[in-house]
Amino acid sequence: MPFKFWPLVEGGFPRRDGPIGPLGILRGARHTFLTADLDRATNLMVAALGGTKVAENTDRSSGAKSILLDLAGVTVEYIQPAAGDARLGALDDPAYGLTGERQRDVYWSVSFLVEDLNKTRAHLELNGIALDINDEDLILTNPRDCLGMRWGFMTRPIPGSA
Repeated sequence: MPFKFWPLVEGGFPRRDGPIGPLGILRGARHTFLTADLDRATNLMVAALGGTKVAENTDRSSGAKSILLDLAGVTVEYIQPAAGDARLGALDDPAYGLTGERQRDVYWSVSFLVEDLNKTRAHLELNGIALDINDEDLILTNPRDCLGMRWGFMTRPIPGSA
């Protein structure tokens, strides 16, 4: 019997209604990138890839500017850290791409929409996962505890949305 790549060979992953697992995940929410040039990143997403600008924000505490875009149904966020923002370090020494050139943008985190952020927070804390951001609307895990990745959890994928 040949090896099957279940569930891909058998018609895809089963669709589930309601939250999944102890984190209460409903669906993916957004992918976040850091950039030193918000205008270039926006132009790439809108002009080159056909995305739509959804919102612009400035973080009052850090001064970072960000833009949210819809790219074929996926929310993409670009953040341009301000002077003094700890995230600038990631842009000072970005990873190398497949071409051997330094990346211009840094993949920062992937976030998920959850049913109940307090339930998600409690589960992460119970399992010893450190939180780099622990706000009313967003949890962002410390990559040291999460396979080197920042996992975000939120109840609203776009600020101010229902």
